[in-house]
Amino acid sequence: MIKVGEMIEVNIDRMAFGGEGVARYHGLVIFVPDTVTGDFILCQLVTVKKDYARAQLVKVTTPSQHRIKPPCNVSSLCGGCQWQFIDYEYQLQTKQSVIIDSFQRIAKINPVINPVIPNPNREQSRVKVQYSVQIDKIENNILIGYFQKGTHNVINLEYCSVQPNIINKITEFIRKQIIQLNILSINITDQCLIRHVVYRYSVTQNNIIVVLVIHSNKISDALRQLCINISSEFPHVDGVLVNHNLSKSSSILGNMTTKIVEKSFIIENIGGYEFQISAESFFQVNPIVAQLMLSEVYQHIEENIFNGSVLDVYSGVGLFALYVSQITSRVVCVEESKSAVNDLRNNIQNNSLENKIQWIQGNADHILPLLLRDKESFDLVILDPPRQGCSIDVIKSTVRLAKSFILYISCNPTTLARDVKIILEHGFSIQSIQPYDMFSYTYHIETIVLIKKIS
Repeated sequence: MIKVGEMIEVNIDRMAFGGEGVARYHGLVIFVPDTVTGDFILCQLVTVKKDYARAQLVKVTTPSQHRIKPPCNVSSLCGGCQWQFIDYEYQLQTKQSVIIDSFQRIAKINPVINPVIPNPNREQSRVKVQYSVQIDKIENNILIGYFQKGTHNVINLEYCSVQPNIINKITEFIRKQIIQLNILSINITDQCLIRHVVYRYSVTQNNIIVVLVIHSNKISDALRQLCINISSEFPHVDGVLVNHNLSKSSSILGNMTTKIVEKSFIIENIGGYEFQISAESFFQVNPIVAQLMLSEVYQHIEENIFNGSVLDVYSGVGLFALYVSQITSRVVCVEESKSAVNDLRNNIQNNSLENKIQWIQGNADHILPLLLRDKESFDLVILDPPRQGCSIDVIKSTVRLAKSFILYISCNPTTLARDVKIILEHGFSIQSIQPYDMFSYTYHIETIVLIKKIS
């Protein structure tokens, strides 16, 4: 019986969703971060359960053919990316394999999974960035960056290649300003008053908004001056906001945001449409790949239900709704977030689509049954849920509301396979599964599944 702390040598034979390498030792499954298929390693066990164990990498004895020198010099520590040490082609193959495994293991089916469509521009492609802030008590310095892997210690990032370079420059400026303006800690703890720095960047407009998340309901004169200084120093900063988050949870943003300088949103142009995106609203982190996904959704609608009706559930600010409105008779959006609905309403008006797109604010679990009560039905239903997937109530309503097709867009292969399994049990069949590399150098993967009603 192996024990915690024991050193073992294993061969990594596959990758798991979550980014870890998987090995077997005397029949027990071992998960090891920072490894890739083909690595022969020495690792130390940190958790041992009945059916599996977790270990930390001690040494790569024989490196895999897929292991490369990471382009980032802090990739071994930083939790912002998990796979910088893996060659890009194998990253794509691994993501495809993870989806295949999810459908086989969870949905108990073996559908054709198309090869992952690559990210055309892996550098500076992550346009929403959420950093944590800590005080280095030893060096009396401010740390801003992602958490170190497996910890809550902040890596002080001076440069990150996967995000726009202006973010690196603003971050360094904020570090210096926090010290100069003495915006360090709140009275009762050593926690930095500023908990997080959130950036939202527009590729097409080349501008950015900055959100300082603080552990207070009050905005001091020094903090207000910091906001003004950021705007003055960087012409591309369109707005600086303060978000108030006093909770002890891991949530980045609190429920209240105060605009200090200029705008509270960015404008992004995708597919000929203009999108207002506020700090609190969800939007795809990679607009270039988002455009590729829009083209696929457009093609499915054009080929299968041209001039039909569409229900867009979890619509966000209207990314898919606006784009497909040009080839549909009507689109109905369902969205719960107050911020996203406000952006959606403005996006509909700003693009003169009031006669094509309707919106309903509310939880999908409650709204979809009301649509059924009103005897509504749609040629196609788009589902684009958060990571946890759809509730069983949403799925049951969707299979009744969809007359012909369901388009399921997912960032989580395991909940995708779980939900699709239930949909198929209600007289539907999979037509295509297309993954996209929205999040390069990480294990995350975006997938579009076209599902057709057969009975």
